[in-house]
Amino acid sequence: MADNYELGGAEMESLEFPCDPASLPTTSKLPLGQVLLEIKSIEVTKSAPNLTGEKNKRGEVKVGEKKMVKVQFSLDEPEDGRGIPYTHNFVIGSDQDKDAEKAGTWKRNGTLLMQMYAAARVGGKTHKEYMAAAIGQKVGADIKLEKSRDPKFDDKNVPKAFWAPGTKQVRVLDEPASGGMVAPPAAVAQPAFESRD
Repeated sequence: MADNYELGGAEMESLEFPCDPASLPTTSKLPLGQVLLEIKSIEVTKSAPNLTGEKNKRGEVKVGEKKMVKVQFSLDEPEDGRGIPYTHNFVIGSDQDKDAEKAGTWKRNGTLLMQMYAAARVGGKTHKEYMAAAIGQKVGADIKLEKSRDPKFDDKNVPKAFWAPGTKQVRVLDEPASGGMVAPPAAVAQPAFESRD
């Protein structure tokens, strides 16, 4: 039975912290460094349509509704962040091949997704077989800060490489306060010069 208490005259259900509240995370961002992620779900979908006529760097109207693979991950290690959800959209389609039907499109835009499948040690003859085999598998990921190109959106911590568990060590870096360097550079020995005075 839940404990109840009164606050301001209204009876409310209580909830207690299971540990020191200062040790609980205040963000659901992935930590920077090397982490282990569990693949929870994978679905093929499309990017948003370009309803505004937004243009790319070449001045051409951006093509919307590109095929992409949406993967839902859950942080597995480090243990103190276990369970943090993260969704990554692997956009495979291009302006010229929005349905990703050409091998060249996959070779150009599908490398990180294929790296994830290789790290999960799955395979098959079709993409559906890869997807089905990958769910529930764990992969290592190098998480790095990605600067937003659009001031409307925040910078975010994203996977930039995947690796098979056991091939690297889980190692989390301290989050840079200003988005700058993660750690101060190591001291470099300066050459000793003799004064000829």
